[in-house]
Amino acid sequence: MEGFKNRIIDEWGKQGFSAFRETVWSSSLQQDDLSTIRHFLTNNNVNHIDVSLIVPQDDSTNRMKWVKHYERSGQCVSSLRQEFIPANSNNLKLTFCRTFLQ
Repeated sequence: MEGFKNRIIDEWGKQGFSAFRETVWSSSLQQDDLSTIRHFLTNNNVNHIDVSLIVPQDDSTNRMKWVKHYERSGQCVSSLRQEFIPANSNNLKLTFCRTFLQ
């Protein structure tokens, strides 16, 4: 996965992008579905996103997940925690790129 990150930074950095964010979602999508997703994003003017599938070979790959709960007072409390992705599970990864305007 490090090679992919370096490629994205190299290729998209040359186009002026300086901020990259990845999100990983559990998914039942297959490789054949990616062209449909890319087509949908392009037709709806959603640009600068790379879409891919990842299938971790072991249980060491993680993602960050927001966890929320409500206290009795009604106050919503949220925290960000690390969650490990099960080995051999299918996951959709979205990489967003943007520039910082000065």
